[in-house]
Amino acid sequence: MGRAGRTRPGICFRLWTTRRHKALEPRRKSELLRANLEGLCLQAAALDLPYTADELPSWQCALVEDEQQVECGVDFIVPEQQQRLGARVFLSRAVNPPEEKNIDRAMASLLDMGALHRNDETPSALGKALARLPLPPRLALAAYYARLLNGNNDDLLALPCLLETKDPYAKHGAAANKARAAAVVNCPYSDVAALVGAYAGFRRVRSGSAGFCRSNGLNYAALTLVQAAVTQLRNVFGSSKASSSDHFNAETSRFLIPALSAVALYPNITYRKPGDNGYSGRTGVKCRIHHSALANKKSSPYSSFVASKFKTTQFLSFGSLLEFVDSNGRSGLAVATVAPIEAIALLLLCHATIIRQNDGSLFMDNWLCIYASDKKVIDSLLILRHRLRLALAKLLPPVAGLDASLKDAIDTVHAILADCASDGMGNNNLNEEKSGDSSVFSGRKVLSFTPFASTQQQGAALFQSGSRGASGRNNGSRSSSRNTASPIKKNSATSNSASSNNNRRTSS
Repeated sequence: MGRAGRTRPGICFRLWTTRRHKALEPRRKSELLRANLEGLCLQAAALDLPYTADELPSWQCALVEDEQQVECGVDFIVPEQQQRLGARVFLSRAVNPPEEKNIDRAMASLLDMGALHRNDETPSALGKALARLPLPPRLALAAYYARLLNGNNDDLLALPCLLETKDPYAKHGAAANKARAAAVVNCPYSDVAALVGAYAGFRRVRSGSAGFCRSNGLNYAALTLVQAAVTQLRNVFGSSKASSSDHFNAETSRFLIPALSAVALYPNITYRKPGDNGYSGRTGVKCRIHHSALANKKSSPYSSFVASKFKTTQFLSFGSLLEFVDSNGRSGLAVATVAPIEAIALLLLCHATIIRQNDGSLFMDNWLCIYASDKKVIDSLLILRHRLRLALAKLLPPVAGLDASLKDAIDTVHAILADCASDGMGNNNLNEEKSGDSSVFSGRKVLSFTPFASTQQQGAALFQSGSRGASGRNNGSRSSSRNTASPIKKNSATSNSASSNNNRRTSS
């Protein structure tokens, strides 16, 4: 607001509507009260801090006779027997502690991701590995999948870093859209592909990179930070190759960039069914594509201006959810930083709870139903999904090599994603027989992906990531922000309901 109304009398021009002004809070809340807590919860759990002796109640102290015992009231406790501080207790001691529901939401997301054990909410091997990277947990997971699917390629490792840092496009409006369209790598309607393309051009200019940024409307400082972050990731991962196919080119970018976008931005997913104009969130909230997104060009088949001509449901991942007010004064929600994705990538790569229905279909995270006419296809996908998790575990410290079956699983994922991406109308067809024993796709099989706003379903929960004990899932809603720096003005939460208690639960 400047000095007007703050240090001296004057006129203040507020560039927003009266309706929005009335909805504003008197003062901005503490960042801990409005930020995504996933990364903070994971870091707090990874610290593994103990309670001090005077914080433990006497009934939790062990009566032992040892000269190293620590006095705790009238009882005693040996230091190595002390209980550890969890993320919940750690955050509750903040000056302005976050609401319990926000902590529950973050912890539920980390449990689904496999970063925490379900019985005591301590970090798993994957959680400890994610905490080592300078990225929020979901983006760190995408970095590990980039490493798994395509080795140490700088362009793919930059994808999660680009989503975390400031937008490298310095220009705005039509000029920015033109620059983004010119930088797209074989994914003409993906904002994430435009970010990767900008970094790829910047990295290949060994000298005169500042001039390259000026001529292409790019932010030199932002891309320099991304380059430093990629170097840090390479140092963490080392130089060994994990994938049997780590040559990144225009062909592989066509399916790897959308797949990694799904991992990095999940659960920020929106969809529309054939014939619809607008999109819906996972809870059924209506939204449209932001005018700055490449997917909203009038020539785009994903545009909110035209009805969907796809034969099946379209899925988009997005980085932020913004509130807009049109020329008629009507407000609504729009998704920005958009990337069209294949639904098969959600099943294979995104760490989420999978429930197998009585009819053989799958229900993912209480919102997406996956059905195949041949149940062998579902069985093969579950096996492939499980082997991908095993291959990912091999990348975690201490790093181990991949055996033939795991390498075959990675090659099969490449073939499936490429096959789905080649289908111009998003049919998710698997029309090639895959080699190896990780998949038995033969003939032309069609997978059906049907989203539901309802969260009540029956079935046996399969592949609950991060489960180490017999305890049930800590249910909670998840924030729609992708990281703590996400410019989300208004978000929607998705509540997860417990599945039937009559069915057996297993874990991946």
